[in-house]
Amino acid sequence: VFFAWIPELFYYYSVWVLGAPQGNMDTGAVIGFYIGLFLLGSCFAAIGLFASSVSKNQIIAFTIAVFLSFFFYSGFDSLSTLLSLQNLGLQPLGITEHYQSVSRGVLDTRDLDYFVCLSAVFIWFTLLAIKIQRQKATAQKGMIGTLLVIILVGIISSFAFTRFDFTAEKRYTISKVSRNILDGLPKEVKVTVYLQGDNFPAAFKRLQSATRDMLSDLQAYSHGRLQYSFLDPLKGLSNEQQQQTLQDMQDKGIEPTNLSEKTDDGLTQKLIIPYAMVSSGGKDIPVKLLQSHIGLSADEQLNNSIQNLEYAFSSAIKKVAAGGKPEIGFTEGHHELSDVQLNDAMKSLSDGYAVGRVDLKTITFAELEKVRLLVIPKPDKPFTELEKFKLDQYIMRGGRVLWTIDQVSAEL
Repeated sequence: VFFAWIPELFYYYSVWVLGAPQGNMDTGAVIGFYIGLFLLGSCFAAIGLFASSVSKNQIIAFTIAVFLSFFFYSGFDSLSTLLSLQNLGLQPLGITEHYQSVSRGVLDTRDLDYFVCLSAVFIWFTLLAIKIQRQKATAQKGMIGTLLVIILVGIISSFAFTRFDFTAEKRYTISKVSRNILDGLPKEVKVTVYLQGDNFPAAFKRLQSATRDMLSDLQAYSHGRLQYSFLDPLKGLSNEQQQQTLQDMQDKGIEPTNLSEKTDDGLTQKLIIPYAMVSSGGKDIPVKLLQSHIGLSADEQLNNSIQNLEYAFSSAIKKVAAGGKPEIGFTEGHHELSDVQLNDAMKSLSDGYAVGRVDLKTITFAELEKVRLLVIPKPDKPFTELEKFKLDQYIMRGGRVLWTIDQVSAEL
């Protein structure tokens, strides 16, 4: 297997020479891809050896090898989609999840151990089959100990692991803050990504791939508490059902995007939902995957969106694990800025926070303590002694207050 793909290095050399500028490629990512390819080939070779040991007929052995290789590559993924098996977490037992991680340039010791153990197990079964055929039953006792060692190594590696990012810019290296958030998750978190479907433009395919990679990296540090899936919520629904689904999603803060796409027949409209929903303990927080900024080109917006993925997911996961969206209150009753004047600020904050107005005269102190941040937006009337007392006690007990005071009485 190793010598079979050595000639493929010619392709690497060709791309290196023909690049503009020359050498414009990520060597680390290529190294990771070849490591993944070698490990994948090793597993298939071990499966083929086992198939050959259980049958003297080459066609039957070939059929067994193809079936087992296909099953371990994609069978567990297919089983995990069945409703009765969705909660069993079968995907890590398959090759696909581990191979995709390694092939993009990230070597996780758990992935490495998976390939080594899988190859070792099939080699073990091969030796067992040969010994049985030669009627050497006494040699099987020592082999059982070897199998137990392989299983023990696999269990230990799932708890103690490290990761090596071969990419030049370390784009798959998660920050320490995010790792601490994932490492300390108190309960399971489910992420549902709605950026799924057929015939996506290249830019959205890139965003989809980056989102999948980011969630895979975050999942590696969650000790199994973070699960994610990609879903097309409109697939197979009638027009009425699609409208109702879109309305329900809008109520949750998810806004679909109409995309104009050039085709042979002219411009066509395609509905895309560049959002994800982070859920835990009955709480849901939407995550906007595509960040739009006025004045930036489409490529710049896409790059900013990809760079923002780690913060967006880590922030949402932290909030949902802590019980949902933190509350931010804007005071009223002292001729503060109106809802119209605060509309942009409240709309921007509503993606990750529960935003509303707070009347210090009527709100109880117990309710005021639940507010994570209190904003006092440009009042021009004095506060009563009771209101000042509530503010004083709120701050004394750790409350955060943002004072936006303007002593100039001038408005445009």
